[in-house]
Amino acid sequence: MADTWTNAGPCETLHTHGRALLRLQGLEIAVFKHGSGLFAMENSCPHAGASLCGGRLEHGQVQCPAHGLKFDLRTGHMRGT
Repeated sequence: MADTWTNAGPCETLHTHGRALLRLQGLEIAVFKHGSGLFAMENSCPHAGASLCGGRLEHGQVQCPAHGLKFDLRTGHMRGT
């Protein structure tokens, strides 16, 4: 499969808010700026489908605002898995 790139919009959104929500080919993708890195994951908590884009960022993790599950920004895995 060839690498493809999609324009995520203006960088100012990430600099100002630390996050952005993209809708690509029927998927919602949450993009986070944390430290010097950019991270992307599906914008849906597997527990109940809550939006991760609005979750709290802390220590390289995003916390689901609905039930508090935490996901590693680098891997997308839930903490402890």
